[in-house]
Formats: sequence, structure tokens, C-alpha cells
Amino acid sequence: MNSNEWPLILFTLFSQAGAGILVFGILLLNRSDGMQAATDPRRVLILTAMVLSGLALAIAFLHLGRPLQSVYALSNTGSSWLSREIILVAALFGLLLLASLLPFNTLWGTGTGKALTGLAAVTGLLLVYSMARLYMISTVPAWNTAWTPVGFFNSSLLLGSMASLLVIAWLLPRGGAPVEAAIRLLVWAALAGSAIHLLHALAGPGWQVEPGLPFPPAPIPVAWKLARILCLLAGIVLLMLWHRMPAAAVPGWLLPALALTGVAAAEVMARYIFYATYFRVGM
Repeated sequence: MNSNEWPLILFTLFSQAGAGILVFGILLLNRSDGMQAATDPRRVLILTAMVLSGLALAIAFLHLGRPLQSVYALSNTGSSWLSREIILVAALFGLLLLASLLPFNTLWGTGTGKALTGLAAVTGLLLVYSMARLYMISTVPAWNTAWTPVGFFNSSLLLGSMASLLVIAWLLPRGGAPVEAAIRLLVWAALAGSAIHLLHALAGPGWQVEPGLPFPPAPIPVAWKLARILCLLAGIVLLMLWHRMPAAAVPGWLLPALALTGVAAAEVMARYIFYATYFRVGM
């Protein structure tokens, strides 16, 4: 894989994680009552998603050949998924920045605040969709499959739920019914995302390289694929250990942090493999 693709790995994963935090973290916790402004994890989740989308936006502009002229990439939203992608990540960052500046009671205690977070979540989902459409190119068989949108949205599910779990573990004590209910739902979301990724990794890519291509993709080492699976499994095992421990024995946020580290490493490897499979056919 060309080293120039590493910014794209970070851009896509940061964006998808931010969208996942909004959809699977904040909207879930919006249903919880009785949280105080000082300990409500939604405040930290908003800031986390904002930082991730801001980093993604910076990477998007810096990755273009001439950053000072990158504004012209926004001029073709009618037909370019690249333009739509940049517009959407900028809109997501702007919405989250606005949300982070609102007082706590305004953001969570009014219909306007909830509408703002809902709009940010929808924007995040549209951003992930635009990414998938950008890569579904008819002349690139490895990318032009149903797995591209499924995999991108699944990364949002997995990273968003895992990051939200870490924030909850960091801020809130275990044992209360609302906290345990939120944790249980997020753990199930993380397990579902992991299962989908594992099934795809074990089933194979679903496409094959035609013989005689002038520039076939370089073979991906088996060790790289195996390391991705092992990191993902390690993250999920650590998450389940933390979840199944008695509330009084849970060691704070350490296990969720290690679990997220394993899952994030697996996601980086998976995205590396995605870009490394690039090859073109036809014109």
C-alpha cells in the first residue's frame, strides 16, 4: 500500500468513530434520567466526537495536493462524493462545536438541544455513507462490493460503542441500574460489530484478482491478517471480562481502555488491508 494512504486510514476511522459515538453513545444516553452536569458522560462524548471530527477535517484538507486551494474541493457537491464527504465532516464538526458551547441545561433539557444532537448524529451517518459511496468504484472490484458500506458502518458501531463504554467507565461508578443498562446495550453493540468483522475476515474478501492484470495488488501477509483477528478478539475478551466482573471488583477504566486499544489496532489493520487490496480493471 502506498504510504500516502495512511492519512486516509486515520481520516476514515476518526470520522466513523465520531459518528458512532453520536449514534450509539449519546442518543442512547439521552434516554437516561437523573444525571448531573458534572458527571454526565454525554458532555465528554460530545467533546470526544468533536475532537475526532476536527482531526478528520484537518487530515482531509492536508491530504489534498494543495491545502491552500483545498476549498475548491467543495465546489462540486452536486456530483462528487468527495465534495459531499468534506462538506459533511465540516458540518459535523460545526454542529458538535456548537453543542459543546451550549450550557448543559440548554443542550440536554430542551427540544432544541436534543434536535441539535440528533442532527449531528444524522450528519455523522450521512458522512459514513458518503465515504462508502466514494470508494464504490465500478473499475475497482475489491471496493465495489456490499462490504464497503457494511464495513464502514460496522466500524462506526464498533468504535463508537467501545469509546462510549470507556467514557462511562471513566466517569460513572458501576452498580446503578441506569448505568448497567446503558453498559449492557453498548456491550451488545460492540459484540455485534466484532462478530460481523470476524465473519468477514474468516469468510474471505468475496472477490478475486483476475489473471494477467498489469498491476495486481501486492499479496497481504497472512501474519498481518492474523494479527488483526487476534487484536480484535483480545479487545472483546477484555471487554467481556470487565463487563462480567462484580461491580465492586471492577478495576475502573483500565480494562475498557485496553479493550478499545485492541479493537482500534484491529481497525487500523483492517483499513490498511482495505487500501492494500486496490487494483483496477477496464478503463
